[in-house]
Amino acid sequence: WLMNERDYLPYRDLHETSFPGSFLLYGLITRITGYSVTAYNITHMVLFAGLCTCSYILLQRIDKRMAIAATCLFGSDYFFMHRSMHMQRDFLVLLFVIMAITAMTSRWKLSYRSVAAGLLFGIASAIKPHAALAAPFAVLVGAILHTDATCNKQSSDSKTGTLFRQCVLAGCFSLGAFLLVWVCITAYLVASGSWPWFYSMLTEYMPLYQKMNGIHIAISAEQRWEKALGWFSDRFLIGAIPVTPALISCWKNPTLGRQQKLLILLLAMSWPVYIAYVSMSGKLWDYHQIPMNYFFSTLLCLYFIPFMANNWKTALLRLVSLCLVALFLQMSLSPNYALAVACLKSDPVCNTEEEAAYAIEDRLENFLRQTLKPGEKVEPMATSTLGPLFPAMLRAGIEPLTPYVEGFPLYHDADTRYVQHIRADMLGRLQASPPRFIIQPVNFFAPGGPTASPFTELDNFITAHYRIVNNRDYPQLGSWMPVTIYEHRQ
Repeated sequence: WLMNERDYLPYRDLHETSFPGSFLLYGLITRITGYSVTAYNITHMVLFAGLCTCSYILLQRIDKRMAIAATCLFGSDYFFMHRSMHMQRDFLVLLFVIMAITAMTSRWKLSYRSVAAGLLFGIASAIKPHAALAAPFAVLVGAILHTDATCNKQSSDSKTGTLFRQCVLAGCFSLGAFLLVWVCITAYLVASGSWPWFYSMLTEYMPLYQKMNGIHIAISAEQRWEKALGWFSDRFLIGAIPVTPALISCWKNPTLGRQQKLLILLLAMSWPVYIAYVSMSGKLWDYHQIPMNYFFSTLLCLYFIPFMANNWKTALLRLVSLCLVALFLQMSLSPNYALAVACLKSDPVCNTEEEAAYAIEDRLENFLRQTLKPGEKVEPMATSTLGPLFPAMLRAGIEPLTPYVEGFPLYHDADTRYVQHIRADMLGRLQASPPRFIIQPVNFFAPGGPTASPFTELDNFITAHYRIVNNRDYPQLGSWMPVTIYEHRQ
């Protein structure tokens, strides 16, 4: 909304650590659909339907039953997650990765499929740079499939030489298309004037941000690697228990051809790649696991490929398969399984929580509309953009005063030049044009660990110039709000 309607630019007007592809894609989507909850839900369903369609097109080349089962299993896992996990960047990453793999393993000309895969992996990497980790495997398998389809009658030595040339050709086309995406994004940042702020964030702040874990506590490099490797090994070893027998059975299955086995091999290679994708982030948030969950779901559903004639053994095998799928869906895939089941059973607590969230948004929106004059801004001080504050600001059409809508970068590594600069910038803006309200969610938490740094100057400024208001001052706030509202002393 700020980009489309108020001409804000990421990095220059909003301090952010997300990569440019995220802003460009979400900006394009909202420019087309608008900002209402209905538009969001419809867009989400359309994109999810597109992901499922691409998934089915890809997997039905192996087996149609397996394709249907895997698509349904992943869909169940995805919608078991909390609604705040939906339409996250990792969902878009998975969409473009599946499209890229589907294009690379299609029957198009090798140059066409390589360029399409390179562009799609490039877009995925523009959302998250490590999203393209599976690209080399997809390009390699695509080149092998193309060589098998066009060189059946060549001798073994001749076919090996052809395969090498096709792999080099596919790699060059894919790499060129991949780099083209980044050239276009860099050109956009330079032309819009955001490049200096993006480069500063990337080179000066991102190393500091990468030191923090999922709850914004700075940890040492050794602790980070230990946690990442431990998380990777746990997920891989637990998942390998049901996946390994399925892979062995498929590899020995005489009804599956070489093309089908190569596609299964690509899925098997992609699964640990996207476990590493989660580990590399260091935050280990639930929605980071969406791509990993997809590939794990597909491998679990290899059990739905028929291995023998239709008899009691087949029925028993499928029954065991369903039990394994259900067990690992509960244990490994869905971090919010208990919440999802409770909501499906119409648990009163879940309903109350959902209704309370919307009610709080409505009260905050009414408060902002009734108390602020046109053009007035507020200063949000939040840990993240989740929660009722930012939806209420959006619906009321209220802009933030400073670029630092997520406050945690101000509270760590205060001895570095970058953090000192953004602290001085924020205080300068507040002092030059004090906002009517500073709003801080009650669940705001500053980073912890050895690099945590209190922002004493900001605390002193708020204490000297602001007072806390409540429902006695503004009855429209209701009995309780999950935010602390500071009003400027006139």
